[in-house]
Amino acid sequence: MRDCEPVRVQCHLARMPLFAGLSVDLIERIAHKVVPITVLKSHALFHAGDNCKGMYLVVFGQFKLVFTSFVGAEKVVEIIQQGESFGEAIMLAEKKNHITSAYALQDSLVLHVPTAAILAELNNDPKLTARMIIVLAKQNVRFMNDIESYALQSATQRIIGYFTNEIPDEAIKADELELELHVHKGVIASMLNITQEHFSRILSDLSARGLILISGRSIRIPKISNLIAFQRSP
Repeated sequence: MRDCEPVRVQCHLARMPLFAGLSVDLIERIAHKVVPITVLKSHALFHAGDNCKGMYLVVFGQFKLVFTSFVGAEKVVEIIQQGESFGEAIMLAEKKNHITSAYALQDSLVLHVPTAAILAELNNDPKLTARMIIVLAKQNVRFMNDIESYALQSATQRIIGYFTNEIPDEAIKADELELELHVHKGVIASMLNITQEHFSRILSDLSARGLILISGRSIRIPKISNLIAFQRSP
């Protein structure tokens, strides 16, 4: 675990989409109730069924949210990166038990924002309430898109969608993109609902077609338009 200087909680909260642009006083009131939590690689922040006592912001590190079967098989639901938050929906649900487990993919630091701190401000600040609705709506749209891809898209189409999701404007203009796989291929494969072996075979096929170039964890897409056209082909 890398050394961590005292966490500037207000600064991290202010950068979250939920709190960005809201009053300094509101952010400071919430910051006073925040608890930093260190989680070592492969350790759990919480398990499915645990009582949800708030939401989390990743200061540094990375997490996977997973379903686990009775025999121990894992299905990755989402990968949470540095600067992202999670737990908002369960925190506000009627039944406040986590439905996934959260495991650190790297040594990580999160800020835990207690439910009571959020509820107190939601009751008094319509701007925060509106922001929360937007955050939850975006999560719902993302999950619906995931369901659509599992139901209607091939494994190849899902992988291409993963690579081309939220392409920066400058990459669209240049029609090329280089990205890093920041997690193990098995984690990405599980999230896309395919096996790691199938994931690797599809990468090899896309590479053989010249649609992607692979170098270690780096993936270069020499022509984005060609890759998307291939994804949309019958």
